[in-house]
Amino acid sequence: MKYLFPFLSLFLFISEISAQSDVEDYIQQFNRMAVEEMHKFGIPASITLAQGILESGSGKSGLAVRSNNHFGIKCHTGWAGRKTYHDDDKKNECFRVYTEASESFRDHSLFLFHRSRYSFLFELERTDYKEWAKGLKKAGYATNPKYAHLLINLIERYNLHAYDLIEDMEMYAEMEKKKNADENEQELSEELANVGGPITDEVKPIISQHSGNVFLFNRIKTVISGPDDNLVSISQKHNIKIKRLKKYNELYDGEDLTPGMKVFLQPKRKKGPYRYHVVKPGESIREIAQMYGMKAGDLYEKNHMQANDQAAPSELLSLRKTNDNTPATISYEEFLRNKNEMIKQKERLEKKVVESPAPIVADKKERIIESPPQIDELVNNEKPSEVIEEVAELNEDGDEIIEAAADVAEEAIYTVQKGDTLYSIARWFKTSVENIKAWNNLESNALAIGQALIVGK
Repeated sequence: MKYLFPFLSLFLFISEISAQSDVEDYIQQFNRMAVEEMHKFGIPASITLAQGILESGSGKSGLAVRSNNHFGIKCHTGWAGRKTYHDDDKKNECFRVYTEASESFRDHSLFLFHRSRYSFLFELERTDYKEWAKGLKKAGYATNPKYAHLLINLIERYNLHAYDLIEDMEMYAEMEKKKNADENEQELSEELANVGGPITDEVKPIISQHSGNVFLFNRIKTVISGPDDNLVSISQKHNIKIKRLKKYNELYDGEDLTPGMKVFLQPKRKKGPYRYHVVKPGESIREIAQMYGMKAGDLYEKNHMQANDQAAPSELLSLRKTNDNTPATISYEEFLRNKNEMIKQKERLEKKVVESPAPIVADKKERIIESPPQIDELVNNEKPSEVIEEVAELNEDGDEIIEAAADVAEEAIYTVQKGDTLYSIARWFKTSVENIKAWNNLESNALAIGQALIVGK
């Protein structure tokens, strides 16, 4: 029974994320229609959107999908259009059918505008969404006693009332332009979220593109350190004292920057940019905190953990609010074993890459690139004794080419560890889930600890 509650919590969390995504997609798709209807008929765009979300299940209800009816409008006397029948307040009730969603939005406006029982609503300010919500319930739009509360909650949760302030479509265009710019910045933040860990083929182009450029991550001025950067060079370039850089990035005495590391030029935040992080084998709390631009102490505190505790693989860490649960922890020795095992597996694969016959390409030079140390110095400020080496080549344009695992003639074998998934293993070894399943004749994604997998051919 004790295993049921964590599973149920995870299921509810996933369901909540999925529902939120559906609502956001609906707003993105239909906000323009709502604003246009507002300008023509005076119905607040926030009310139209909230009703559409609520009545259509964010566009996922059968009535919305099959009949384009987003507002649950029934046939009523005088409806000459197409009809469909569903059980609602009564059995087999008649609902209107539309050719496309825009017809439903227009009919919703006309429905409210021409019926006398809703006429008092049009005396309200279009920015007074609360009174509009209460008025719709009072006029009998829906039978749910909490209908007004549900509308108001949606409007405030998703900031829909911002659309009520749009004076004309020119202002709407400016608002969309700004929103797109904000989304681009958010995409950049998401793209850079995992930078700072092992330098993989996926991360290399990101580092190359953003190295040395200042950008905002978690509302903090940030740079990506290049291969030749250190505390001194970053300090001089951005006019920040080394002491401050070390404090902002929670660096130990004697510790310097590593290539591809996110370097914060301002103090880190108490909260991360996202709600949760799923711990991967070998990840330390310090690494995770640096990954998201938040202070390690705050990450410990939000998750009821003691200093130097390490979360077990697959545990869910809260990055913004206090965690309802205390994540399971592992000993420092087990954490190091996880870290070392992942490093050794990666080193073995990369050794096979190095030892495999190199392709003959004219006018290319081979060089060694050192990736950042893979073992955090969390105890006694000890420095890791090993670094991982990757053999890269430069093509004629100076771009790096890393030989992929798929090009290795000899099979590479990996032993499944606690917390591993096919997805995490595929990412680590720079291949795909489909490849691993095909190489190992797997019919499902289920894995067993100790299972030997072919991860490269």
